[in-house]
Amino acid sequence: MGKRGRKKRGRKKNAANHGKRPNA
Repeated sequence: MGKRGRKKRGRKKNAANHGKRPNA
């Protein structure tokens, strides 16, 4: 369940295609 809460935290820095779930 570590990949579920990764939506609001990724909005802080760059919204580019980064990491495992790009543009989620």
